[in-house]
Amino acid sequence: MSNVMKKPDKYHYHEALDRTYCISTQVEIFLSEHPVILKHKKLKSELDEIQARLADLYQSIGNKP
Repeated sequence: MSNVMKKPDKYHYHEALDRTYCISTQVEIFLSEHPVILKHKKLKSELDEIQARLADLYQSIGNKP
């Protein structure tokens, strides 16, 4: 990906929010109820951390000017 720009505009922030949301949703849909994840507490814990980090990232992006 080559979206290197010196100064992102408000649409870039919206795009980053949208992409973070899409990835977060995909993680939820495809992994959170997967039998392997549910069987292993450590995997569930790791997935929970990933989901929390994506939520934090989403909030951080949303709080940028």
